Amino acid sequence: MSDLPPARSLGQGISIISLPLPFRSPPSVNAYIVEGSSELTLIDCGVDSPEAHQVLMTGLNILGHDPTTIKTLVVSHLHPDHVGMSPRLVRDLGLRTVMHKRAANLVTRYNDTEDFRRRTAALADRFGVPPSA
Repeated sequence: MSDLPPARSLGQGISIISLPLPFRSPPSVNAYIVEGSSELTLIDCGVDSPEAHQVLMTGLNILGHDPTTIKTLVVSHLHPDHVGMSPRLVRDLGLRTVMHKRAANLVTRYNDTEDFRRRTAALADRFGVPPSA
């Protein structure tokens, strides 16, 4: 894990929050906050776990941001560590979500971490990847 603080400004209205992941590796994923003239944009949102949600909310507080000023969530790609918390944030904060049109229909599938693990393990087994220790 990095010695950097979990939430910090990168300058020019862009901040980063490192969100914990329930996987062995990597231990975290970066969410970015982009300040607009009257609202914030969140880029990627981590998995939907109590820990990640708490770190996101605490990080916003550390940065001096009110979560209700986030109006848009941009999802860079369809992996659970980038899109997992999106249904909760859309529901709780009313966010507009921007992602590839084809990916939008698959969010719930990728949000199911246990199912994702099972599918990934089956795929690895199918192609001869040895089980991890």
